[in-house]
Amino acid sequence: MSNVTLEIEGQNYQGWTEISISKSIEHLCGGFDLTLTDRWSGGNLDLAILPGSPCRVAIDGQTVINGYVFGFEISYDADAHQIRVTGKDKTADLVDCAIANGTGEWKNLKLEDLVSELVKPFWLTVKADVDTGERIPKFNAEQGMTVYDAVQKLCVLRGCLAIPDDEGNIVITRAGTEQGTTNLAEGDNILAATASYDFSERFSDYIVKGQKSGKDNEDSKTTTAFKSNVQDENIKRYRPTIVMAEGQVDGIKTKVRAQWECAVRRGKSRNFRITVQGWKGADGKIWELNKLVKLTSPLLGIDDQLLIAGADFKLSDQGEMTELLLSPAEAYQPVEGLKVSSGDKWEKDLKSFGKLWKRYGKGKK
Repeated sequence: MSNVTLEIEGQNYQGWTEISISKSIEHLCGGFDLTLTDRWSGGNLDLAILPGSPCRVAIDGQTVINGYVFGFEISYDADAHQIRVTGKDKTADLVDCAIANGTGEWKNLKLEDLVSELVKPFWLTVKADVDTGERIPKFNAEQGMTVYDAVQKLCVLRGCLAIPDDEGNIVITRAGTEQGTTNLAEGDNILAATASYDFSERFSDYIVKGQKSGKDNEDSKTTTAFKSNVQDENIKRYRPTIVMAEGQVDGIKTKVRAQWECAVRRGKSRNFRITVQGWKGADGKIWELNKLVKLTSPLLGIDDQLLIAGADFKLSDQGEMTELLLSPAEAYQPVEGLKVSSGDKWEKDLKSFGKLWKRYGKGKK
């Protein structure tokens, strides 16, 4: 069994009876929920933790959360005495807090430098492990906008992801291309699986509008409007949406922006939740976010490479388990070099699911 420690001011707390540690590339901060129970066996569970305390959660010595305690709960009944500690990465403050530093306007900065300016009051560092493109001419923060919302909006401009590293700081990256060492297969290492197909955020027409102001040597009041429309051929009924392009655009940029919106929403409409035993893969390493993994499951109609978009490490009376959230990599692709297919094979495969389930229902294989 893995050893999970909660370190606060140099003191390690362990022996947790229930554990949930969650991380995702779609959220800027991970979180933890730890419970320790004393069954009145003569011991004395004497533990008091102050919410707001800096903390570090580690699995077998590897840091997975570096942040703060947000909640402490103590309870008892006739049989047991229990405490519960919850917390999040340092980046949680970016999700909760509004931008209140500077004038609210930044000009001519690289993406990573602009994000660094936004998070500077929170004593966080930012690094980029990908090329984030040209400088952003101007960014204005709306009144009351959270730092997280600003970072997400800026990352969309460059097709990037902002995720916390193991130290709770920010890494600007893109969808991973590195193949993990463990394959997931029905009848082998999958304990439970769910396929989710949700078209509620997909549309038939993606209409992107934007404008471009005149250059300095031209009439500054002159603007040119641009509009592009990209259709999702798999949405049969009329469901249009309008997206206002960020920054200065032209006809090409609005077209690419519409293609990106279509592809990303299509990618996010298909997700798989896979439960496996333990917290580590075949290589003995903790399951890592943003890695590709091969998923093979005839019952779910999938035999493809998917991206680990989320991981929830759990300990209960059933032992250690990991619930992985897998998504198509296209859901996190950058705008540059985007390839938009005319149709999705997996959507066509859905038509054969009825026959597949009918066959399994009769006990045939």
